[in-house]
Amino acid sequence: MSNQLPKVDPKKLTQAHSRLVLSVKNQVLQDVKLRKSRLKKLCDVLWEERNSIIEAIHSDFGKPKVETELTEVYVLRSKIKYAIRHLSQWTDYKKVRT
Repeated sequence: MSNQLPKVDPKKLTQAHSRLVLSVKNQVLQDVKLRKSRLKKLCDVLWEERNSIIEAIHSDFGKPKVETELTEVYVLRSKIKYAIRHLSQWTDYKKVRT
């Protein structure tokens, strides 16, 4: 049994690496698109159902409806929109030293 590694053509190795990097980047792009789509849907549902949410919080906790709208609904929508705007940057590739 030999401890030698099989010979590999450097050109084929470079091509395989390039395909792998491209595949990973495409997967991340798809994931980002899916995440953004889900966040947009969440934002839409939050807005469409805001009156039910406000009523439920008022009923459960006695929090004033206007306060709930300002401190819960609007703040949450703002956070979701912020995440949508910055998601691509947060998931961008960054070279790190090893």
